[in-house]
Amino acid sequence: MPLIFFAIKLMEYFRGVFYVLILASARNAASPIFHLYLGENTVQSVSSDPVCSYLLFTVPSIILQQWQSETKIISAEYMCSLRPKEPQISMESLIMDRLALVTRNTDEIVTPEELEALLSSDSTCSAYVGYEPSGKIHMGHVLTVNKLLDLQQAGFKITVLLADIHAYLNEKGTMEEVKKIADYNRRCFIALGLDEKNTDFVLGSSYQLEPDYMMDVLKLARSTTLNRARRSMDEVSRDAENPKVSQMIYPLMQALDIAHLRVKVAVGGIDQRKIHMLAREGLPELGYSAPVCIHTPILLGLDGKKMSSSKGNYISVDDSPEDIRKKMKGAFCVEGEVRDNPVLSLFKYHIMPRYPEIAVKRPEKYGGDLHYSGYEAIEADFAARRLHPMDLKSAASEYMNQILEPVRRLMQEK
Repeated sequence: MPLIFFAIKLMEYFRGVFYVLILASARNAASPIFHLYLGENTVQSVSSDPVCSYLLFTVPSIILQQWQSETKIISAEYMCSLRPKEPQISMESLIMDRLALVTRNTDEIVTPEELEALLSSDSTCSAYVGYEPSGKIHMGHVLTVNKLLDLQQAGFKITVLLADIHAYLNEKGTMEEVKKIADYNRRCFIALGLDEKNTDFVLGSSYQLEPDYMMDVLKLARSTTLNRARRSMDEVSRDAENPKVSQMIYPLMQALDIAHLRVKVAVGGIDQRKIHMLAREGLPELGYSAPVCIHTPILLGLDGKKMSSSKGNYISVDDSPEDIRKKMKGAFCVEGEVRDNPVLSLFKYHIMPRYPEIAVKRPEKYGGDLHYSGYEAIEADFAARRLHPMDLKSAASEYMNQILEPVRRLMQEK
């Protein structure tokens, strides 16, 4: 394409020279046009004339500069026209991509239709998780943090409630003790990947003692039976067999947190389901909207049984690399068994969502390293016994230590 314009400009140049020669002949009768071809004297007579010199030498230079400039512009436009055009992404496709991100690794969405409608609307999507401040942040907490990371990537505005009053009502310590570790929890969640600029960290006591909030608690208490409140606390109560009255207030407050934090999506483990259903039924009676609820699974402990702080069968974010390697060596992981396998769960819920590809390192005599870009391939190889439990555990230790390294650095700064 630029060669065509070069030819055009070259023709314009020779036409300009022709005009110069005509003018030279007119101004110097002793030197007709063809004298230019006959000797040096004629050329000197033309170049010594200022007008002829300007037309013969300066004008072609200007033409050349203009051609170079236009050629660059045209070349850029021409090259851009050769680039493959980016595929047009439909709004429907974009919504489905966000929906897949929001719903992955979840146990339940209440309801899928409401979530899809929210993603399709023009309103700002917002979600929250409430955490009782705890000195031991374990992988159960991190599971919901991972879901918050998915939601942030999908464009949600995130609120993290540091529920100090809830912890106090659930007998997790004095208010002073609970508040002391709330800020530590906030810093842990940021170290695990939450975007600090796009996450609102809210202390429960900053608004839960306000008159409007407490009045709503009393209103919801009037419409909630004691049996309903008690059932809601079955999975989360510290003493389910002999609960205190304070623990009956807990689910009412959790339901109202959704309304007073002005979020549209409530996120929590599946053990929060009964409280969330109380919120979906009770909040509309007070004039608030029913939230969409996203429930994540409850992971088993490393011994294949229910995770328990008394048993120490879990990975804590402040475990040292040596602690994690030791715990992983003793983890329940029967060769070929996929169901209720806590080591595979680490890959599914914690490792693969953070890494596009992982490597399971093995000696050459055992086949060399294995590379995976999705959890399904790991599970398939393990089920087919192409991936040995010890190699799986070793890889889990390596990647879990990488994930938790920022939290360890945080603790060293304290």
